[in-house]
Amino acid sequence: MFPFTTLLVPLEIARAYAEAFFPGPYVASKSPASQANSSEVGVTIPINSAKPMSTQFYDTQVSTVYFQILFTKRNLEAILDKGTVLVTSAMTEGGFASWQISLFVQRLNAKSTPLLEKDGIPKPAEWTDDQAVELAVEVFPVRTSGSKDPVKKIIGLKPENLKYLQVDYQVVSTFDRKPARYDAEQVDVLRGILAKMK
Repeated sequence: MFPFTTLLVPLEIARAYAEAFFPGPYVASKSPASQANSSEVGVTIPINSAKPMSTQFYDTQVSTVYFQILFTKRNLEAILDKGTVLVTSAMTEGGFASWQISLFVQRLNAKSTPLLEKDGIPKPAEWTDDQAVELAVEVFPVRTSGSKDPVKKIIGLKPENLKYLQVDYQVVSTFDRKPARYDAEQVDVLRGILAKMK
C-alpha cells in the first residue's frame, strides 16, 4: 500500500523551520509496529534520520503523484482540485505541498477583465451559491440583487479562508531516472578532442 499524506502547509513550514534552526531529537508517538514493548511512552527519533514510508522526492527518480487540494473549513469541506503530476526534482513533503498550493492559488485567482467563464475554478458541488458568494472574492456569473443565475465559478478565496487549504497526495509510482544524454554527448566530444590530440 502506498503512503497517503495529508499536510496543512503552515504547520509543515513551521516544522521545517524548527528542524533547520533547532536541530536535535524530538519525541514522536509510537507507531503500531513498534508496540512490542508497551512500557515505553514514546520513541526518540533524531530529526534528520530516515523516516519509514518516506515520501521525499529525489532528482534521481521520476515520481507519479496523485494529489487533491482540500478545503477543510467546518461544514464546508470540499475537494477544490485534483490531478496527477510528474515530479522530477528533489523536494520534501512540505515543498511538494507548497508547490501545489501555489499553483492552485494562481489558478484560483486567475481573472481577466471583464470576467470570463474560464476564470477561477468550478464551484464545488458541496457548496450552495450563497456559501460560494460568502467564501470567494468573486463569483461567475456576477451575482446582483435578485439574480437567479446559478454560480458556476469561484474566483479567489477571501484571505481568512486560505488557511483551510490542505494538500492530500499519494505517490503512485517511482522510477529511476535515465542518465542525461547531454552528459554522454560531452564525454563523446572530449574523447574526440583527446583522439585528435594524440
